[in-house]
Amino acid sequence: MSKNTQAVKWYPRLFTGDMVRELLADRKTATRWPLRKQPAGFVQKIEEWTWGDAAGNTYRAPVCPGDIIWARETWAQEDVACPPVYRADGNDMLGNKWASEALFKIRWSPNIHMPRKFTRIFLRVTNVRLVHVQDISEEETWVEGVMPPPEILAEYPFWNGKYNFATLWDTLYEDRGLGWDVNPWVWAASFRRISKAEAEA
Repeated sequence: MSKNTQAVKWYPRLFTGDMVRELLADRKTATRWPLRKQPAGFVQKIEEWTWGDAAGNTYRAPVCPGDIIWARETWAQEDVACPPVYRADGNDMLGNKWASEALFKIRWSPNIHMPRKFTRIFLRVTNVRLVHVQDISEEETWVEGVMPPPEILAEYPFWNGKYNFATLWDTLYEDRGLGWDVNPWVWAASFRRISKAEAEA
């Protein structure tokens, strides 16, 4: 039985505030993250959603089409009777002139500690590949959420998406020894944002 005929898997991923805003605007429809154990030598696909390397190791995709990635983001809940708030919302979250002061006082919890019950972003996986991070094309960087708004792009028509993606990648993974110049193997997943009701159906 192929994995995509089995029960839907829920998979958490950490997202920064900028990434969350891109997800909510539906400008980010793909994400990449490095394998914890990097393949040795050449890599080839050996069966559906599974790859093997020169040393005989196998790597099964952590998500497959149909699975759901749920977004973990920086959040807060001041009281159990109150709904959570999200730092990515910024001043829009409070909508008043005291927003900056109020945001400063909120006791934020890091995204890694967000429980699934508080997530508001559900992403249905449509494809997953095993590739080198530097294999990303200019067009693919756009759906990774590094494309600027149209008004900025009009002002800077020669915007370099790969350069900006590489810079973002290094802020996330360079200190782990998996920076852009290392060109690590990564899982590249594409998805579409869905409602909570659709995710739980």
